[in-house]
Formats: sequence, C-alpha cells, structure tokens
Amino acid sequence: MLLNAAKDMLPTYHGNISGNNDDVTTWIVQFKAIAKVNKLRNEKLLMLLMSKLKDKELVWLHSSPEHMSLPIDQLLNVMEDTKTHNDYKQV
Repeated sequence: MLLNAAKDMLPTYHGNISGNNDDVTTWIVQFKAIAKVNKLRNEKLLMLLMSKLKDKELVWLHSSPEHMSLPIDQLLNVMEDTKTHNDYKQV
C-alpha cells in the first residue's frame, strides 16, 4: 500500500528543534516529495500528515476545526506561516 510506504519514508515531525523555521520548511518539502512519489491524494495526504505529526504539532493540528477542512497545500502553508520561534500560534 502506497500510504504505508510513504509513512516509512517520511520522518516524524515533533516540532522545531533548531530554533528556526528551517525545520518545518524542510519537513514540508519532504512531505510533498514523498506524497508525489507515492501518488497520494486528498484524504491519504491528510492521513499521512496526521500520522507523522507528534507532540505539540499534533495538538496544533487539532487546535482549530478548520485545519481539517483545508486543502492539504493550504494546510501546509498555514502550518509553515503560523510558526513563532519553537511553537505554533493557536489559530
């Protein structure tokens, strides 16, 4: 199954470790590349995202009901844009 292969390839994202936005940006680039290689679409992309976010990042994802209804590209943009230092703003 392509989703399982993608889960194996993509590292888990626990949050910003280095103190700058490069961590989330790098992870999003990896997410998009792995999704493309595995030809994942729509709900499978959201399932992949939900399976690879941990700790505060998963809390952030569930912090707003609108997050789950956004198209994946828009959600990834919100994820990247709402960074402040090591944490996400609660949107």
